[in-house]
Amino acid sequence: MDDIYSQFKQLAQQAVEHTREELRTIRTGKPTPAFLENLSVAAYGTTMRLLEVATITTDSSNSLIVQPFDPSTIKDIETALHSSNLNVTARNEGALIRVIFPPLSEDQRNQFVKFAGTKAEDGKVSVRHQREEARKKLKELFDQKAITEDDRYKGFEQIDKITKEFTDLIDELKAKKEEEILSI
Repeated sequence: MDDIYSQFKQLAQQAVEHTREELRTIRTGKPTPAFLENLSVAAYGTTMRLLEVATITTDSSNSLIVQPFDPSTIKDIETALHSSNLNVTARNEGALIRVIFPPLSEDQRNQFVKFAGTKAEDGKVSVRHQREEARKKLKELFDQKAITEDDRYKGFEQIDKITKEFTDLIDELKAKKEEEILSI
């Protein structure tokens, strides 16, 4: 049974980490490099993530600096920024690109809060799915007479406790992200 618990915890932790990464990419009032990291850039005859072709640093409360590793990719990066639907202004300054973010309207903030809620719910659904898989494994052990009925119920309780722990963690991540989005 310990194997079932540890495997479930590992899969639930992966769901939490995935949710954390998803929430990281949602824009808040202050831009962060994570917002641009996964932008697709057509460079060197293939599509790459911006993070793979440039460094991204915070410049001010409303802008980021994108500095390509290879100056020949600056036009490709600029094109990717202009063609994205990120609602940003990209200004080529020679060796770097300054990406300016307009302030978020109240409607945009509310949309981002809703989006964060959707991503958090996706994470919780993933944890609950893993819970069901763990419960099935316990039921199989019971059906094979490898564990008693008491062990099965104790196992279900333990799995539910672990589920609550990880879904509460996702709720905390969501609340923190909502606070970041709504703070001006």
